[in-house]
Amino acid sequence: MALSFSEGSIGGDIESISLNQLENFYGDRLSDKLPVEVEDLTKEPQGSNGFAIAPENSATGNALLLINPHTSFYFRAEVHMVSEEGLNAYGAVTWGQFFIYQGFSDKAGWMHTSSRADVIDEYLETVVEKEDGFYYAYGDEERKFTATTLSLPYKDGDEMAEKQVTVYHSHHGPVIREADGKWVAVRLMNEPMKALSQSYLRTKASGHDEYYESGRTKTNSSNNTVYADAQGNIAYYHGNFHPKRDLSFDFTKPVDGSNPATEWQGLHPMEEQIIVVNPENGWLMNTNNWPFSAAGEFSPKKEDYPLYMSNNRENHRGLHAIKVLEGKKDFTIDSLIAAAYDSYLPAFEELIPPLVAAYDATADSNPLKASVAEQIEVLRGWGYRYSATSVPTSLAVYWGEELMRQSMAESQRRCIYVYDYLTGETTAD
Repeated sequence: MALSFSEGSIGGDIESISLNQLENFYGDRLSDKLPVEVEDLTKEPQGSNGFAIAPENSATGNALLLINPHTSFYFRAEVHMVSEEGLNAYGAVTWGQFFIYQGFSDKAGWMHTSSRADVIDEYLETVVEKEDGFYYAYGDEERKFTATTLSLPYKDGDEMAEKQVTVYHSHHGPVIREADGKWVAVRLMNEPMKALSQSYLRTKASGHDEYYESGRTKTNSSNNTVYADAQGNIAYYHGNFHPKRDLSFDFTKPVDGSNPATEWQGLHPMEEQIIVVNPENGWLMNTNNWPFSAAGEFSPKKEDYPLYMSNNRENHRGLHAIKVLEGKKDFTIDSLIAAAYDSYLPAFEELIPPLVAAYDATADSNPLKASVAEQIEVLRGWGYRYSATSVPTSLAVYWGEELMRQSMAESQRRCIYVYDYLTGETTAD
């Protein structure tokens, strides 16, 4: 991938497309299928934390930035890039990138967390087959799919072989699967050179004004940004690439590609995006959560923005971040790192008390109560902090994982029941 990965994000756009469905659609169009092995991408650590501290909350009077990406050792390399023309940036790169993805220059620092802004849409294309190829309905006309023949090399034993496959595009984007007799085209950001420009220019920004201007390219499609600079500015950007849409359609599901009203209506300019600069509380954070707690009481308001700009919910890392950042005025680098690794586990503050209460309300004659008495007493006295030797932490985590597994299994069972009921396989009884 060296010198080929120019997209400005970490690739979350592409990862959202089902490789199995893609293989099924185009695999059927090969004389014999390619040997495809689909890797489970969820095995990688996920999520990230970013904290920015304003000078008034810093012991040194300088802004502070903490970059805490949750990625595997092999996903990121650390590099220092210096040129005689003034480039001086240190930080992390993803495979094949030749710019600092997240890090610091001698003037500014930028931290990316994965965004949940809705930047990808699927369009149901009504297919019409004619003698000269495939067409799709659009408004009052029929447009021809663009067909491109690709050569796909693969290894066959000890030799290299090649397959030819014809891929199709509507004006919305490439066709990636089929659903209910219609082809599904996906629309996402496809501006590699603009994305490369934005990603490189931010490493050269001398302060927030230049960093903000670099964002006018609007090609950072899968990242939020927590920012700080040597001038004392801190800022938060919730995404950067936001297509405008007609809110009368539900774009969380595939929309009718034949209806021109479902088209994107350009991109939201910077002035309409969720951005916070130098909030009065003196800190900013993001933990892959929603932006509406990024600066405590000075955070953006949910009702001021379209729903598609933030599909995130609050998470317990966000609640925890507020606890360790709020009201503290003397941060140092060491105390900021300590805050990021604070051992409190706020999710169990909600989960354990109802469990203990349910145990206490259970009759002593119930044999189950006696069988879990020791475990409950361990959790009853726990302060919700982890450590390498904490028995309550291990017990709580194993219980929490089992609780989540059973909850997911129950949700799946209910979905199967509803499907069977709707298709007549079962009755309401």
